[in-house]
Amino acid sequence: HLGGAAFLWACAGLYAASYMRAAPGVKGFAIAWLLTLFGSLGTFLVADIASFYLAFAFVSLPAYRLVTQEGSTRAARAGTVYMILAVAGEAFLLLAFVMLATIAQQGNPQIADAVAEIAASPWRDAIICLLILGFGLKMGLVPLHVWMPLAHPVAPMPASAVLSGIVVKAGVIGLIRFLPFDAGLTAWGTALTALGLVTAYYAVAVGVVQKHPKTVLAYSTVSQMGFIA
Repeated sequence: HLGGAAFLWACAGLYAASYMRAAPGVKGFAIAWLLTLFGSLGTFLVADIASFYLAFAFVSLPAYRLVTQEGSTRAARAGTVYMILAVAGEAFLLLAFVMLATIAQQGNPQIADAVAEIAASPWRDAIICLLILGFGLKMGLVPLHVWMPLAHPVAPMPASAVLSGIVVKAGVIGLIRFLPFDAGLTAWGTALTALGLVTAYYAVAVGVVQKHPKTVLAYSTVSQMGFIA
C-alpha cells in the first residue's frame, strides 16, 4: 500500500511540476502539496495514536490549498465545504482517540494495543461510530461525500489526481488500522457493509448523469470507496 501511494504521489508530482509551472501562487500550492504528501505517507507508517492523528491532520487540512488554487468563487465555496467537513472529521477522530487512550490507560498508546481493548470497552459503540464518521468523511461515504463533487471540478488536474487516487485512501487506511476486525461485531460490520453498498450504487446513479468529466471522476471515486467499505 505504501509503495503504491508513493508511486502515485511521484507520478502526480512529476506532472504537477510542468502543469503548475506558470500558475499564480505556485509556491503556496507546492508547500500544501508537500504537507499533504507528508501526511498521506505518514498514515501508513506511524505506530502510535498521537502520530497518526498528526499525520491525518496533515493529509486533511493543507489539501484546502490544493482545492482553492484556482481562486474563483466556486473554488472558495468548495474549499469552505471541504474545510468544514475536514475539521468535523478531525473532531470525531479526536474524541475517538481520547477514548482509546483512556481505555488503554496510556497517554499515547500504540495503535495495535488500543484497538485490542475496544471490544471490551464500555465505550465500544461510541468509539466505532466516531471512527466510521471520521474516516468515512475522508473516504466520501454517503452522505458524507458532498465535498468531493465540489472539490474535484475546481482543483487543478494534479490536485484532482491525488485527491481521488490517494488522499481519500487515508480514510481506508484509518479503518483498516483502527477497527477491531477480530472482535466479531456483526452489527457494526453489517452497518458498514450497508453504508458501503448505498454509497457504491448511489454514486454510480448520480455520476452517470454528470456532464463535467471531473465531477464524473469524483462520483466514480465515491463509488469505489463504497465498494472498499
